[in-house]
Amino acid sequence: MKFISESESTRLISHELAFEAVRKSLVAAASPNAKVFPAVIAQASDPQNTFSLKSGSTPELAGLKVGSFWPNNPSKGRPRHNSTIFLIDQESGRIGAVVEASAVNAYRTAAADAVAAKALARPESETLAIFGAGNQALFECCALARILPLKRLHVVARNRDKANDFVTKLGSLGVKLDVHVSTAEEACRNADIIVTATPSRVPPVQGGMDPPRHAYRWHGVRRARQTGVAERDFRACEAVLSRSNRLRSGNSSMSAKGSKVANLF
Repeated sequence: MKFISESESTRLISHELAFEAVRKSLVAAASPNAKVFPAVIAQASDPQNTFSLKSGSTPELAGLKVGSFWPNNPSKGRPRHNSTIFLIDQESGRIGAVVEASAVNAYRTAAADAVAAKALARPESETLAIFGAGNQALFECCALARILPLKRLHVVARNRDKANDFVTKLGSLGVKLDVHVSTAEEACRNADIIVTATPSRVPPVQGGMDPPRHAYRWHGVRRARQTGVAERDFRACEAVLSRSNRLRSGNSSMSAKGSKVANLF
């Protein structure tokens, strides 16, 4: 059995590598020979601690990811999120490889945003609104700044000090944007792309805040209340996606111009 530790996988991963890997995986997932199985959402002994099992297979690979969310970990100097990937040896049915992949998963999530934005957002998009000022929001901004000509960033966060700290960290990562700590409405009205990277169960994006020209990105979405966006707008985006044969066929010419577009990967 092969084992890749968290330190080794973190050393190997990059935004460039993640973007190409996710692009290929999304194409593979749409093929008739690939299978993505229903996710299992579970609780630990303390019900506030949760974990999920997500599995799939292609003709070449089969495996699963275990992702955990322990909300009190930061008080102990640990990240809230952890991920471990298990690959199955398809000849024996035993575990063939284990990858500790918490940082890799943050890159992967952001890469899914970047792949979707490359395909769905207007190529001239210059203004990003990010809801949330945590670790994942940093990855989102870095990934999107690589593939779009971004010039401006609106950060929306409940804690102003955390938002200011986020801006400092973003600059230290080499992302040079005109950054504003904004209200939700101000951010939405000025943005070309809106990303929600917050566990909030109260939608910070309300109907009527934004003109109908945005590409949205909501990761881990199963229901409207998980998007951070008002249900009316979520349903409107669902309708756009359900009518789009081009999206299902992998056509990358679809643009956010003139309509709300959601990426639910």
